Amino acid sequence: MKLFLINIKNLNNLILLCVTLPLVLFANSCDLPVEEKMPVDAPLREKFQWLQKNAASSTEYFIELKNNETLSPQVLAYHGRNNITIQLAGIGSERIILLSGYGSLFTIVGSVNLILDNNVTLQGHDNNNAPLVSIGNMSTLTMNSGAKITGNTANSNNGYGGGVFINSNGTFLMTGGIISYNRIISESPEGGGVFVGPYGIFTMTGGVITGNEVRGTSDCGGGGIFIYSNGIFTMTGGEISSNKSSSNNQYIYGGGVCAFGSLTKTGGIIYGYTEGDNNSNIIMRNDNTVLNGRGHAVYHWNYTRDTTAYSTDNMTLQQPPWA
Repeated sequence: MKLFLINIKNLNNLILLCVTLPLVLFANSCDLPVEEKMPVDAPLREKFQWLQKNAASSTEYFIELKNNETLSPQVLAYHGRNNITIQLAGIGSERIILLSGYGSLFTIVGSVNLILDNNVTLQGHDNNNAPLVSIGNMSTLTMNSGAKITGNTANSNNGYGGGVFINSNGTFLMTGGIISYNRIISESPEGGGVFVGPYGIFTMTGGVITGNEVRGTSDCGGGGIFIYSNGIFTMTGGEISSNKSSSNNQYIYGGGVCAFGSLTKTGGIIYGYTEGDNNSNIIMRNDNTVLNGRGHAVYHWNYTRDTTAYSTDNMTLQQPPWA
């Protein structure tokens, strides 16, 4: 009999797991009845089905991915249970979870924390109608180094969040990883990379938000990040670069960040626009005319910055008094 790493951890009582065969997904105890064992070699969708039925409160589940997988939209909600953590990590090299169909690949609901760890890539497609990850009330997304959220185009009337949508009282902690090449194409899109809703919280201590875009026909903003009224964005590290806001309308704001909530920056870099610099965040018309004075780097209701905000350029910008 071989002892392997622990992958179910009761936060109150430590559970040691023993198995007779090497596992990729450590979720079984040799003493558990069959129906309580996580399927070892099953597709990822079956592992989430098992969690839907068997996940316990105050427990952490660690899922390792050996291969790329295609997955239909998943709702991570566990009625009557709380404080559940699900951690995804790839083995050896990058493992892609590709969205099949329409909607958010992961919708996190209630007291659930989804952790994206090293070598895990969530990938959307060019004809979606929703953000790739939606963070609901009282839930959390944690994104660590080596994780990616990429390649999602939301063609939607509401147009909120191409990569990540943070709902009221949802929390997103980005310590590393990359959010890239997500787009919203709609009438009034907001937040190509990340949309922070009312009372949503986004804390960025590391990582990169790059190459995201909002493309509208009316007013739009936040190619990288949009912060709605009463939303909170805190940046202590990381990089926001090469994002774009474009429209045929004159009301286009925030190539990197557009904020109508609060923004606090004490570190990291938000690029402005410099012709020929591939790192530039930019605001332009759909005919590629560059528009200055709209906040290539940052637009706030009482502050506009077209030039790069470096790590020493601190900002404390509060939400409007009428919010």
